[in-house]
Amino acid sequence: MRIEHVGLMAEDTKKLADWYCTALNMKVVFTAEGENAPVFIADDRGAVLEFFPPQPQFEYPESQERKVTHIAIEVDDLESAAAQIQSAGGRLADETLSLFGGAKARFFEDPEGHWLHMIWRPEKLW
Repeated sequence: MRIEHVGLMAEDTKKLADWYCTALNMKVVFTAEGENAPVFIADDRGAVLEFFPPQPQFEYPESQERKVTHIAIEVDDLESAAAQIQSAGGRLADETLSLFGGAKARFFEDPEGHWLHMIWRPEKLW
């Protein structure tokens, strides 16, 4: 078994998918039919994100709760990745975090308020 994709709720699935493609060098791999339909994007290693519209009965979590769950994006150069995300309109957290194993991470927020972090590791831990 393996993870097939990670899904994020989006008010405008195409617009948010386009932002990720620009900010993170990903590409659209599938778009379902219909208005504001799910959009799937992938990185060059095949990791897939889905953007899907909210369901009418779903209560969107508060901003702070949305920060707890995140997606980690591996980068080769933390500073140039931060510059790319910022130039695409992403909001960066002020500080770079030092993590176990010598890793460095920096959180950022996409245009719809999802918190992710980019991470650089000197070597693979798994």
